[in-house]
Amino acid sequence: MVKVAVLDYGIGNLRSAKKAFKISGAEARLTAIKIWY
Repeated sequence: MVKVAVLDYGIGNLRSAKKAFKISGAEARLTAIKIWY
């Protein structure tokens, strides 16, 4: 099984992207990296 990280950078419909990867057979996780300046 392919594993994919869906990066949350503040725009877009990430749940739809995650669902599309799942339908294609990949395991997808939503992730966000907060950068502090």
